Amino acid sequence: MNSSFLLKRLKTTIIDRWASLLILTIIVSLFYTYFFINRAYVEIDINVQRPTAIKMYWADKNESFYGWEKRISIKLYRFIKHYGFFIGDIRKIHSIRFYPTTKANDEIIIKKISIKQPGMKTLSFTTAKDFKQFIPGWDIKTTRFEKDKGWIIVPSGKTPHFHLLINKTERHLNIPEEVVRFLGVLGGIWLIFLVCPPLVKQYQYVCWMGGIVFILVIVMAVISLDNHHPDERVHIQAADYYTNHWMIPDIDSPEIAHTYSPYGYSRLNTKQICYIISAKFSLLLKDFHLHPFQRYRFFNVALLGIMILMTLRNSTARLLMIPLLMTPQAWYVFSYYNSEAFFMFVNFLAGYQLLHPESIFNRYLQGKSKTFLPALVLGILAATMLFLKKNDGFYILFLGGFIGFSFLSHNPGFTKEGAKKIFLIVCIGLTLVGIRYGVDVKINGFNKKEQILAMSDKKAKKYFNMTTPEKDRSPFIHMKERGITFKEFWEKYNWPGKIINSFYGVYGYMTVQGYSAYYKWMRNTGFLFLAFLAINILIKGNWQERGLLLYTLLCSTGLIVAAGYIAWCSDFQAQGRYLLPILSILAVIISQTERLLYPLIFRSFIFLMFLMSGYNFIFVGLKNITKYGWG
Repeated sequence: MNSSFLLKRLKTTIIDRWASLLILTIIVSLFYTYFFINRAYVEIDINVQRPTAIKMYWADKNESFYGWEKRISIKLYRFIKHYGFFIGDIRKIHSIRFYPTTKANDEIIIKKISIKQPGMKTLSFTTAKDFKQFIPGWDIKTTRFEKDKGWIIVPSGKTPHFHLLINKTERHLNIPEEVVRFLGVLGGIWLIFLVCPPLVKQYQYVCWMGGIVFILVIVMAVISLDNHHPDERVHIQAADYYTNHWMIPDIDSPEIAHTYSPYGYSRLNTKQICYIISAKFSLLLKDFHLHPFQRYRFFNVALLGIMILMTLRNSTARLLMIPLLMTPQAWYVFSYYNSEAFFMFVNFLAGYQLLHPESIFNRYLQGKSKTFLPALVLGILAATMLFLKKNDGFYILFLGGFIGFSFLSHNPGFTKEGAKKIFLIVCIGLTLVGIRYGVDVKINGFNKKEQILAMSDKKAKKYFNMTTPEKDRSPFIHMKERGITFKEFWEKYNWPGKIINSFYGVYGYMTVQGYSAYYKWMRNTGFLFLAFLAINILIKGNWQERGLLLYTLLCSTGLIVAAGYIAWCSDFQAQGRYLLPILSILAVIISQTERLLYPLIFRSFIFLMFLMSGYNFIFVGLKNITKYGWG
């Protein structure tokens, strides 16, 4: 009977392994074919007088308009002459709309345009005859061709464009060459898979994936220059104040005048604690003679390193890390200085305390720790969570509900005695928050909000200032006030589509973006993964787990709607980093219900989204950040 059981177990393991290999082969085949065989690559040599952008839209034969899903925008700089980017499958494209600049009256010179795709005849435009195939649209003042310079365009407006009709041609792939190339890629991945089967046990592959992410994050932190990343400069200016101070600053102090952003706000006027912690950390690196922005970046890199080290210890940390491996935007926030990385780190610690059986929190609740020290440590952690960004409030709300479900499920330690201990932790946390609030009131008074608004009017640039007449202000601030309905904001301006794209990897000041095909794949795969989780929990889970699933949905939806509402009322910010608390929420529910998930499918989703995230981070983010990252 024992030998029969072992034989059956061995047979199941072999089947599972070969099934995994088959799924891996299918995933890599689809990925390689879709992203490298069935897409055209455009190269353009162009000279511009000042920073601008080119845009390219494409439409298939049966489409009568150019949609946002099929477009690419690339920022241009005077000192960069050569650019390259992917578009759709040239076999399906009927026409292309090409915007060579966004600046009126600026002369631009295009030396060459080529469109290549495996198995297709290269479309090359280098002569006057070639460029005549581009049919002028509106906002074109003059065009001419000079043999020693190239195609010279002078626009009359900000939206000059041309139409290019694509003649249908047959594809003749060099099958042997493509097969060898594909097998080379697949063989390398197979080799990793076959020599690392022990890594499947207790999710040990998460440690290796985390190590890869850590290396990529360090590379991004090192190669990208100052002011390449969103709001990094104002974050650093805020933290720099605390290199020589411990107390909260006065709102109108001359010492913080330079920390105000173009919108008229200073990060020092928030309650976030990450600035003082990172400032003291940066002093530890002072003797290494790094640039200040690099010292602050390495603070966030260190936070990621601690999280990855924790995954080496137990499977709880590995499960909590999984959602962070499935989108490059989570990697990106650890590669430059911002406040999001700190709240992701604190959320990770909080989730670990709740879920790991031998954590300080669970040992304290179960009476294994008899001293007051655990309550103090956990109280400090609770206070720290209240000193994070406002959007993280939804994660705090979720954790409160999770603790409630734990009491209903009678989990170990969640008793009347445990409730008293949790109350003590909360009291310690609120006491620390109260002390901080008292210090703030002593320095800035009870009318801090009014002072912040007054400073905003004083410090904001004209384009973002509320005292500026509406017609001269940015059209993307206070859209509700302008009479734009929430429906228009949601549908016409496509805020949800843009923020979801950004959630899956947009870099720089929203200037470095991937291709529409990538975002479509990630959206669809992400939704399928969420459906996989939900179906397994609904079918296999108990009522508490189903309730937790519903509560997860409510908190995540609440965060998205709140972020949208604030963007509608205040500033149209479609940045995916505002939705990162959803990853922390997802990490908790995965850790709590992973026993319900079919392992092979679960691993396949993780591997696929990690592979696609790595592709985006390397070939979009790292490749282009030094070219197009500037604000």
